[in-house]
Amino acid sequence: MTERRKLLGRKRHIFQVSATRRKSLIAVKGSDSVNITASRHSRILNDVKQVKLLLSTIVKKAEGDRWLAAPNMMLGNCCPLDAIKRGRTQQVREILARLAEGVYV
Repeated sequence: MTERRKLLGRKRHIFQVSATRRKSLIAVKGSDSVNITASRHSRILNDVKQVKLLLSTIVKKAEGDRWLAAPNMMLGNCCPLDAIKRGRTQQVREILARLAEGVYV
């Protein structure tokens, strides 16, 4: 298998999200549980995909999934997925940039 095919296969795997998993990623708890518009849903899903792609260049998938779901002190003990749902994607990307540079996060 060529290097390009391996990369494309890897990208497809990252972007495949089942409907059930998508709902669990997008579900917002508490007072934010109002109806999510289609455009907001698409934005959140796109942000999650981009963050997962960035994360896959730094750590293995299982470690990345744990990192996304674990509370992060730099996000005020909010997990990165919740931060993305609340529109703080840029802050998550900045943390990933620091992680890629070797700064403890």
